[in-house]
Amino acid sequence: MNTHRRGLTLVEVVVVIVILVLLFAMLAPATRRIQGAAARARCMNNLKQLMLGLHNYEANGGNHYPTEEVKPLPTLPAGCYGTPDRDPEQRLSWQVSVLPYIEQESLFREFDPKQGFVPSSTATLKPLAIFNCPELKRDAEPVTMYVGMAGLGEDAARRPSGDKNNGIMGYDRACAFKDITDGMANTVALAETSHALGRWAQGGSGTVRAFDATDPTPFGPDRWFGSAHPKGFNVAMCDGSVRFINFKQNGKVFADAVTVAGGEKTELD
Repeated sequence: MNTHRRGLTLVEVVVVIVILVLLFAMLAPATRRIQGAAARARCMNNLKQLMLGLHNYEANGGNHYPTEEVKPLPTLPAGCYGTPDRDPEQRLSWQVSVLPYIEQESLFREFDPKQGFVPSSTATLKPLAIFNCPELKRDAEPVTMYVGMAGLGEDAARRPSGDKNNGIMGYDRACAFKDITDGMANTVALAETSHALGRWAQGGSGTVRAFDATDPTPFGPDRWFGSAHPKGFNVAMCDGSVRFINFKQNGKVFADAVTVAGGEKTELD
């Protein structure tokens, strides 16, 4: 009896390859969507953890160490931390201030606010996942994708308290939750960015940004506010909730949500 088995013909091999290619083409978009959804969820969690840290900072009276005696007046951190007679970029950022409240107290103790931002120091070169959106895949760099909202106008970060166009923080301006009369759930505290990324430990526009209400296209991957997520970016509201904002969001509505006491009663889409 002939037991010889016939091998696959060239046509059959080509058919198998075509089928495999088609299966891969069908599965690849689904895989990317799943990965994208996971990255977006991790990004949202980063913002939630940062807001929890800011809430605990404020509840502890603005102390940089949770174990210290509580000060009588609760306050959020200012945009810059350290000697105020230096330029913002020469000082430390609010993200350094919040370190003890995001389980990074030992790292916080490595910083000297009097010395300011030292680009080459071990502490400032350390990347932290909580400041990094996984969608951008830059987790090995000491950068941040989350900025505090200074308010409206180019001078927002440098304005003193009391202006109706102020946001949650300026370079030398801090506010308390009681000052947010527009509503905690309606006021943006932190926003995501993928453009002109700054070092998380450094003060300045890399960690605190103003919103330009006159910009016709303020949102997008290459704009001041945006992300690598498809179609939009994440923001954290002052009440700790996180929302996904479409790149097509109305700029005027977003501007109303940036101020803490502008008198607007708006809600983001």
